[in-house]
Amino acid sequence: MYTQTSKNYDADYLGGIMVITNNETGAMRQVSLRNDKGRNITLSHFKECIVSHGFDNAARVFFVIGKED
Repeated sequence: MYTQTSKNYDADYLGGIMVITNNETGAMRQVSLRNDKGRNITLSHFKECIVSHGFDNAARVFFVIGKED
């Protein structure tokens, strides 16, 4: 399990699914990314985005591309 929180977003990862919560609105979105071989790359890609752009920006992008609960 992976969890990270900021003032704007919460990110929880478990079982291949990342759940991003917008703390302003309470809206939640699910994200699961796979590579061309079918392997789940969600958490590794999210962590790479945090390193390059910061947690809030990474969470915002994953929230936008995520599927509503």
